[in-house]
Amino acid sequence: TLFRSILLNFRGLDDDVSTLAHESGHSMHSWFTRKNNRLQYADYRIFVAEVPSTVNELILAYYRLEHTDNRLEKLSILENLLELYKSTIYRQVMFAEFEMITHSLSESGEILTADLLCEKYYELNKKYFGGEVVLDEEIAREWMRIPHFYYNFYVYKYATGLSVATSIVSRLLDGTLNPDDYINFLKCGKSKNPLNSLKVAGVDLSKKEVFVKTSSTFRNKYYGVNNIECVHPLLRISDIYKRGVRNLCFKYYLGTFGKILKNSKRYSTSLPICGYRISFNEVKRFLVGFYLARLVYIQKGLIDKRKYDSNRR
Repeated sequence: TLFRSILLNFRGLDDDVSTLAHESGHSMHSWFTRKNNRLQYADYRIFVAEVPSTVNELILAYYRLEHTDNRLEKLSILENLLELYKSTIYRQVMFAEFEMITHSLSESGEILTADLLCEKYYELNKKYFGGEVVLDEEIAREWMRIPHFYYNFYVYKYATGLSVATSIVSRLLDGTLNPDDYINFLKCGKSKNPLNSLKVAGVDLSKKEVFVKTSSTFRNKYYGVNNIECVHPLLRISDIYKRGVRNLCFKYYLGTFGKILKNSKRYSTSLPICGYRISFNEVKRFLVGFYLARLVYIQKGLIDKRKYDSNRR
């Protein structure tokens, strides 16, 4: 705490700025904790470790959404937020349920073979993603590469951390949470248990309202009709389709983002306002603006589609 510095790579890119905000959250948490507690309490539990860092990330994202008129930039920010909630809450909860199932099987005397674990993991994927998402057989073996499954029960803390951060940021921005109460939470360290320290910031995880609010934020603020004005003028995919550009897709340059999935139900994480589903999985964010700009230019006739197709080949 003598040297208030953060060591990280920084090139001024979007991800660098977000990382700096994230790490600043950890740094201020550590500083307030150590400054206001005796040595034996001058640290914080892992349960609350990611709350301040995620609070900073969300505040930065909201600030950027409010202060930019660039639709491509807004689209990129919204995509980042959608991916954050999908991967940090929905997917991590599935991981936690898989851990609970496997530990329960072990405690009941079941032999945990690789085939059994693959079967259980595939069943969970059907439960969480089935219907709208095609499940390849290989996904059954994904559990093998998740490092968290090989040590203590942890992954649920990602979901609780982002849920808490969402609640805190929402109430900071609407004025129902006094910033001093948030700072007092950062000062708690180990002088209080995690649940009681969160109550200092007005978050009671013994009640479901925190999680309901997070779900509502995802549905309405990032994914829902509130953002039609931002995104819809840019992504007139149905207009392009009507003009005869039937095979326009960007293969996997953007992961699977930007690929028009005609007559397909393969992906469920998609913009609800487009004519076709566009996946948000594995997005290479720095290319989104470039390829979407091409999409718009083709629509407006500023790029010859036949020349564009030949260049792609």
